[in-house]
Amino acid sequence: MEPFGTSGELERRYPLDLSDPEAKKRADEMLAAASRLVRRRFPGIDARPDIEPELLTDVVCEMVWMAVSTAPLVGTPTEPGTFQSVQGRLRLVKAQEELLRPLRPRSRASSVSNLP
Repeated sequence: MEPFGTSGELERRYPLDLSDPEAKKRADEMLAAASRLVRRRFPGIDARPDIEPELLTDVVCEMVWMAVSTAPLVGTPTEPGTFQSVQGRLRLVKAQEELLRPLRPRSRASSVSNLP
């Protein structure tokens, strides 16, 4: 199955320098791993009509960014970071899980017919 995000989408969202072919390859591998984690946690998510593909891209890119940003990066706050020796761990955090859970229909307020 295809990953939910690409290295190009990751680079557009976050200040990362993926011009090095090895960095791009590592980013693509991490995006594929993040996509597998999402699919494992939410089986059938690819076929759900209530999930926009862009939301899945947002989540996997954020997962990779979180893993990378917790690891030592080469770069400064004004310069892009690079994927050198990324040791960060991919995690699906609660806020991301909330975004991916199936939407629940809103319950209607109970009507009260025995009012005085």
